[in-house]
Amino acid sequence: MAFILGFLGGLSVLLLGIYFISKTLESYHQYKLKYFLERFTDTPTKGFIFGTAATMVLQSSSAIIVLTIGLVNARLLTFHQAVGIVLGTNVGTTFTTQLITFDLKNFLMPMIIAGIFLCIIPFKKIRIGGKVLLSFSLVLVGLSLMTWSTSPLENSRLFSLLWSKIDGSLLYSVSIGVISTALLQSSSGVTAILLAMAPHGYLTLTTAIAVILGSNVGTCFTALLAVIHSSSAARKVALAHIILNIGGLILFLPIISSFALLIEMTSSSLPRQIANSQTIYNLVSSLLVLPFVRQFADLTTWTYNVLPKRKGKCF
Repeated sequence: MAFILGFLGGLSVLLLGIYFISKTLESYHQYKLKYFLERFTDTPTKGFIFGTAATMVLQSSSAIIVLTIGLVNARLLTFHQAVGIVLGTNVGTTFTTQLITFDLKNFLMPMIIAGIFLCIIPFKKIRIGGKVLLSFSLVLVGLSLMTWSTSPLENSRLFSLLWSKIDGSLLYSVSIGVISTALLQSSSGVTAILLAMAPHGYLTLTTAIAVILGSNVGTCFTALLAVIHSSSAARKVALAHIILNIGGLILFLPIISSFALLIEMTSSSLPRQIANSQTIYNLVSSLLVLPFVRQFADLTTWTYNVLPKRKGKCF
C-alpha cells in the first residue's frame, strides 16, 4: 500500500509540475505563439524548427498540436504548413526527458529557494521564470518520490515475474505505452515512470523502447479529441500525427533489438539510454519524413478520403 501511495503521489507531483510549466508559458506566450505560427511556418523546414522549439518551451506536444489544429480550423494555417509543425513536436517533446535524466537532486533546494525569491520580484517576466523553476522542481521531486517508492519491489518475486512476462511480449509493452499515455495525457509522464523504475533493474532497454513506441501513438488521443467538431483540414492534421507515429512504430518494432544495441553505445546508464532512445527515435522518424512532406501530406489526404465517413465526417 505504501508503494502504491508513494508511486501515485510522485506521479501526481511530476505531472502537476509539467502541467504548471506548460500553462505558465502558454498563458504568457499564447499570442506570440499564434503570431509565429502564422508568420514563420511558410516552409516545412521552418515549421519543423518552430514545432520543435515551441514544444521544448511549452513542455507539451499536445498543446502545440491542439493550437495548430485550431489555426488550421480557422484557416490561418494550411494543412501543408501544419505537417512540418507536427514533425517538430515529436522531437521537442523529448527535451523534458533529457532534462530530468541529469542528476540535479543536489540543486533541488537552491532551485526551490531561487524560484520563491524570483516569484516575489515585481517584474512579470522574472516572476514567470520563478514559476517555471518551481514547476521544474516539482518534476524532480515527483521523479525522486517515484524512484524511492519502487525500491522495495526489488525483492518482490511477483513483481519480477510480471516484468519478465512484459519483457517476453513487445506488443504487450507497446500496448502499455499506448494506453498509459492516452490516460495520463503525457508521454513525458510515461517515460518518467520508466526512468523511475530503471535504476532497480525491473525492465530491459528493449522493453522501455517498446513502451516509448507505444507512448508516441498514445499522444494522438488528445489530437483526436480536439478535432471532433473541426474542419476536414484540421482533421487531416490529427490524422497526419497518427500516421507519423504509427509509421514510426511499424518501422522500428522489427529492428528494436538492433536499435537497443545501438542505444547502449551512447551511455552506460539505463535511464540515460532510455532518454536517448526516445530522442533518437523521434528525431529519425521526423527527419525521414521531412524531405517528403508534400508526399506525406498527399498520403494523409488519400487516407482521409478512403476512411469510412459518417454524416460527412470521418473518425
